[in-house]
Amino acid sequence: MLSKRFGNSVYHQLVFIGYFGLAVGMPLSKIILSLSMMWLALILVLQGDFKRYVQRIKSNDFVLLLLSLWAWSLLTFAWSSDLDFALKDFKDKLPLFIIPLLF
Repeated sequence: MLSKRFGNSVYHQLVFIGYFGLAVGMPLSKIILSLSMMWLALILVLQGDFKRYVQRIKSNDFVLLLLSLWAWSLLTFAWSSDLDFALKDFKDKLPLFIIPLLF
């Protein structure tokens, strides 16, 4: 929907801004990293082609592996004795799981 309304060049420029924010935010700032991930997620929602997006995820074995690791991390909360540390650890690892989903 986004690329249909504004054209592919505008869509690609918006995505490039998000990727540039990821590249700058990773070594420099968690705020820039978080904002660029939210930016890319917003573009994904505005694009609206969820059926194709889900098909791409299902066909990519690497992303499925990352999703299974993410599910395993959530499952380990059940037997964690230190829930505060588990939540902090999950929060720290969350960008590593979200970034591949945005591509």
